[in-house]
Amino acid sequence: LLWDAGGTQELCRVLSVHANGNGNQLLVQYALTSLQHLADTELRPQVPAAVLPTLLSLMGRPMFAKTSVGSKALQTIGLLSLRDGQGTALLAHLLASSPVALGNLAALLHAKVPPGDVSPLSARSAQLEGPGEPQEDAPVVGVAPELTAATCAASLFCSVLSGPGADPEHARIIADALLPPAAAALQRVAESAFASSGHGAAWPSYVAQVVEAALSRAGESVAAAADRVLDAAPGLTQDLEQLLALPFWDGASTYTVHPSAQPSGAASWEEAPQQSGNSKAVVQRLCTRLQEADSRRRLRPQMQLEQRLQKRRQQQPGPRLQLQPPAQQQEPPMPACAGCGRAEAAGSGVRLRPCRGCRRVRYCGEECMRRQWPGHRAACKAAQAAAQQRE
Repeated sequence: LLWDAGGTQELCRVLSVHANGNGNQLLVQYALTSLQHLADTELRPQVPAAVLPTLLSLMGRPMFAKTSVGSKALQTIGLLSLRDGQGTALLAHLLASSPVALGNLAALLHAKVPPGDVSPLSARSAQLEGPGEPQEDAPVVGVAPELTAATCAASLFCSVLSGPGADPEHARIIADALLPPAAAALQRVAESAFASSGHGAAWPSYVAQVVEAALSRAGESVAAAADRVLDAAPGLTQDLEQLLALPFWDGASTYTVHPSAQPSGAASWEEAPQQSGNSKAVVQRLCTRLQEADSRRRLRPQMQLEQRLQKRRQQQPGPRLQLQPPAQQQEPPMPACAGCGRAEAAGSGVRLRPCRGCRRVRYCGEECMRRQWPGHRAACKAAQAAAQQRE
């Protein structure tokens, strides 16, 4: 009757008008509860297309994350979209085609860990119940509604990125846009949990699960996506290492991430199959990936230098062999007279005779020999003495 009379559109109008700080919050609670009841009817496949755009538009409202209305709206989105692949595909399509809705949902991940021993599991059990009697919104005491809203947002993202039904291209668009804000949110909650000495330390497991899912779905390699995470959150690796060193993890229980497909007839998310695991293992797995990315970054300058040097060596030509002309063989000097310098050449008529003492120099005649003798005497005598010693 509600569907046939157009009551669904009227409920969406009520949400658009009153889901703000000045509207009738109790009326909004009743409207959300009515929409949640539709998820348990045969009309469930038709309801998401009519309701999800309105619910997603609410996430940009001021104070949305700090009220139980925000948590209930996120729970309604999960009940309407995460029970089958068709609803998940529609939610992925709406987020991929609306950067504003995607950004508003990602902004909810920036939750502060509340003081005291409060964990997301206790927040979830207190706030994420199925359809029930709505209550007036209360101040933020004990379990923080913003932490509950952040947990719901993480569950939705994990379902869209890892659950069945989502189009791979839509998941890629969501992952590419989600990586930087999710990384910054993880760093913030890790620092907050570490500063509170481990109170609420299980909460970073939810955001770490979102970052890990986005890494695997990004449109680039995991290594390149990990670099984007470190660009958005410098020092995140060290923050996670400090968080993992807390003694809180020694007795940490399992975490509950998201219902990927709730069976028909389940009264709430609590009855749906859950993807569970060890809280520390999720953070440790992501921390290991970021440590590998940090190692690659430290080695990158040296690798780039080696590549430039290799490229320069390839561009520079090798040593060239310069061909020298063959050395011309010099003819031995023709013997000449030690007195006048005339050479003994064919047709010159000059006939040289060696010195009768040393036989090392030659003369063209007696006249040159007598004229040269005063200067040649000492050398001639020394040469004769050396020849006698050799004998």
